[in-house]
Amino acid sequence: MKVSKHPLSSLGASFWHQQVAQAPSSLTELLHHADWTDDATWRNAAKDASAQLSISRDSLADALADLHTAWNPSKKTLANIESLRDPATVVMVTGQQCNLFGGPSLIAHKALSVILQSKKLTNRLGRQVIPVFWLADEDHDLAEVLEGHAWGASLDDVFDVQLEWDSLSKEQRMASTRMVGSLALPASVRQATESWHVSDSVRETMSRAYEEGCSLRDGMARWISALFGHHGLVLFSRQHETFHQASAPLLSRAVSEVDSITQALALSTEAVLASGGHQQAAIDGTTVFHVTDSGERLKWTQDQGQWRHAAMPHGETWDAATLADTIHQHPETASPNVFMRLVLQSALLPVVGAAMGPSELAYAGQSTKMFEWAGLRQPVWMPRYSLTLLDGGKQPWLDELGLDWTAFRRPLHELQTSWVNALQPQDIETALSTWETSIHDQAKDLAKQVSALDATLEASVDAGRARMNKELERVRTKIRRAIRRRESVQMNRMERLASRVMPAGALQERTIATWSVLSHFGDHVFDHLMESLEGQEPDGHFLVQFEGVRPVEVEGVKPVEVKASIRQQALQERQSMSSQEYASRSLNISETLIAQIKEAKPTKIATFLPKIDVHEPDIRPAIEAAWALGIEVMVPKWSLLSPEMTFVSIATWDDVTVDDQGYLQPHRHEGRAPSKGEPHTHKMGEPMPNTPTPDSLLPESSLPDILWIPAVALDTQGGRIGYGKGYFDRAIHAMTLTEAKASKHASQQAKNGASTQPQRWAVCFSSWVYTDPLPQGPHDQTMHRIITENGILNV
Repeated sequence: MKVSKHPLSSLGASFWHQQVAQAPSSLTELLHHADWTDDATWRNAAKDASAQLSISRDSLADALADLHTAWNPSKKTLANIESLRDPATVVMVTGQQCNLFGGPSLIAHKALSVILQSKKLTNRLGRQVIPVFWLADEDHDLAEVLEGHAWGASLDDVFDVQLEWDSLSKEQRMASTRMVGSLALPASVRQATESWHVSDSVRETMSRAYEEGCSLRDGMARWISALFGHHGLVLFSRQHETFHQASAPLLSRAVSEVDSITQALALSTEAVLASGGHQQAAIDGTTVFHVTDSGERLKWTQDQGQWRHAAMPHGETWDAATLADTIHQHPETASPNVFMRLVLQSALLPVVGAAMGPSELAYAGQSTKMFEWAGLRQPVWMPRYSLTLLDGGKQPWLDELGLDWTAFRRPLHELQTSWVNALQPQDIETALSTWETSIHDQAKDLAKQVSALDATLEASVDAGRARMNKELERVRTKIRRAIRRRESVQMNRMERLASRVMPAGALQERTIATWSVLSHFGDHVFDHLMESLEGQEPDGHFLVQFEGVRPVEVEGVKPVEVKASIRQQALQERQSMSSQEYASRSLNISETLIAQIKEAKPTKIATFLPKIDVHEPDIRPAIEAAWALGIEVMVPKWSLLSPEMTFVSIATWDDVTVDDQGYLQPHRHEGRAPSKGEPHTHKMGEPMPNTPTPDSLLPESSLPDILWIPAVALDTQGGRIGYGKGYFDRAIHAMTLTEAKASKHASQQAKNGASTQPQRWAVCFSSWVYTDPLPQGPHDQTMHRIITENGILNV
């Protein structure tokens, strides 16, 4: 995969987000010790993180271990929980509201952010830093939880996904005040994914995590544990008696000292605004919610020292002392707002730093003075990694369109219109502009002349000019449509690119469900991303381009049907390439093949002959280069009427001809032995013609050193999808048998670690190289090397 970093400004990020991510030192006075790029900042924060805990280390570890009994923790996660008993251990935290089926992929990006930063800090600080994911199970935005977007069978299609909650009406879902984490999943959760395009392995993980009857919090916890538990990610929920008790002092103070908190938030917000930032959340005089026995979360409001929430009888209020005492006695009935939650994180966990998204960084900026009020040192706030994933072969599309992928921030129809306008021939636009000016000038002159005759005629002239301008605009529109028709392939590509990088008109990570990303880019995509991001700082947005995407396996569909579907899609896309793109990508492949044979120095290669009209990679320059290097070139001779493939040595293009199906085939007269200098034919795996006895084995010297094999699609493990007839698979199998039955000399070579078996080099365009295994049958042969226009991949 190829990783490139792009400025946050190119994606419309807020000024505040840009400053925190790219120039944190400029905000040091405002954010105190929040320059996340400075190692000294982290060292100082680590020293204070343990001292300000409102809970003992043992109580913290015991409560976390208790919570994890329901979450299928990994051994590494349990070991990390135990390490929190050590006073030197600190944590790197992130978090998100609990979501159905993992929520949008930005949630996974948050998790990988704290994992990467924890590893980095463990090395820098000389103490263990544990990654922690805070499950925001007290939020009550149910509508956001139940809806999202996902890709269809391909990345070309985006569709809405939602879960019907039978016990809740649409109005109840929209206006729910129930804490989402406590909701028990309905029976509809079992059928929800049936119509979605989910890979079998991902569906299995989802079904194990989100079971009917379990809470949404537990489902989210199991899902994240399945994805990131092997990295030791620890999950946190405040819904435990230990954490309720430890939260009580600060939540009680939030009531009795409400004026101090309001002043602290106002001062921080003013500082954020003065620095060019924005106010993310309103300051309304309270930071505490009331939680009912049924899990409803209702905001406490106060007026002149009297407090109430929506469920209290009309006219009833409590004074601050009564409410503070109630929170002390029954802390499970109090829940923090977004500002207070940030403070509680540092009281309940030894937080050295937090990885945050744009909105959270804005909340954090507004809460700076609250940490002073609480007597806590604020953690180091840093941006999380922000990512967009793109499947292979799409960069040439962008290059040909002359667009950067960030251009798709604009509405697609606007982008297409401006692109078409830029293509409009200049002489036509000049003529249209001249015509438009001429209409205006002539109408102006005519109006002056007729007004002297009759003033009312001036309006008629204006009306005529308006009609002519309207007709002119119709002509301009028709020209644009003509260009659109001519450039229909490019219009289609723009639509397909938009569905990838800005699905539903927003950043991919904010819209596409995590499970959909896994289904298309592979079960281990986030592990691969972490490997690629090692050493990269999250001060920009990353575009990650893959060699290909994973085919979505649909339950009940046979592998052969999946292969046929992939084959059909690949062939259609290959055929849609423009002549210029096809020629350019083919030339790159040929140049790679030439470089490889110069290095490998084979004496003999066997290769396919490309069918140009269906855009099979045109490797004819590589074949010609092989001749020039003195390499013997063998090509296949085959027939639709026979399952076998024979190979013929050719020395020039005069040795081939086009058959009645449009394929290049070697030609020779049948029914006689080849004359001197005539191309020589043999069937792979069978005795050579004119050998002394029919039982003779194919000599080892008859095998090519390298076999160039056409592929419609490949996976990075060497799995191949061809054209469905099995010609090359049978030929390779025959070569394998020949090699296995070869002479004692070959056996000795095998003992010495050498092999006489031909190296199988598959040739394919990068758009159809998949990251996860393709369906393979018992007779399908594995490739040793993959050659695309982007280079080589050794399997």
